[in-house]
Formats: sequence, C-alpha cells, structure tokens
Amino acid sequence: MLQVKRQSVLVAVPVTVAAPRGGALETVEKRPTAATILLPGIEVTGQIHLAPGADPGAVPLLGRRDFIPVTDAVVTQSVQTIVRWEQPLVVVNLDRAVLYAPGLAGS
Repeated sequence: MLQVKRQSVLVAVPVTVAAPRGGALETVEKRPTAATILLPGIEVTGQIHLAPGADPGAVPLLGRRDFIPVTDAVVTQSVQTIVRWEQPLVVVNLDRAVLYAPGLAGS
C-alpha cells in the first residue's frame, strides 16, 4: 500500500491490460471528444469522453476534484527538456489542470 497526496498527482499511466468489454458492470454511453489539458509542466492531448450531446466547450472540467481518462493520449513534458510519449490511456487530475481546450487534439 502507498499513500499519496491527491495534490501531488498530475497524471497516472496504467500499466496493466484494460478490462474486457461486455462485462456485467453498468456502463454509461460516452462519445470521444478531442481535447488538450494543460497541467504544471505537462500537456496531455487526446480524447476525453463526454455524454452524447454534451457541448465540449461548455463542460466545466477545470477545478473539479476528480480524475478524467484521456485515451489515445500524447503526453508532452516540458520542464527542462521536451519529452513526448504516446499512451493508449492516461488519467488526468482535474484538480491540477490549468487549461482545458476542447477540439485541439491533433492540431
């Protein structure tokens, strides 16, 4: 067990295989939406998943005290040198996000 302060987490990158689809758990339909989320020293660009019909520009993501999954993510770290890597899934701490830009993924 490891105890970590929530404020110290910017992003989490899972290293295990994703759960199989079609399980018995309740699911909520979501639609992928291109987005960029900036955190201190890190930019995450990829697909966030919103409810059908949700306006990505009107969804209040910043300042929420939860995490949001970003799929097909490109993570760019720019503290001392620029390091960029791709991950199928990262989890972003929205409490640490400083900018949310919908529709900018891939630009």
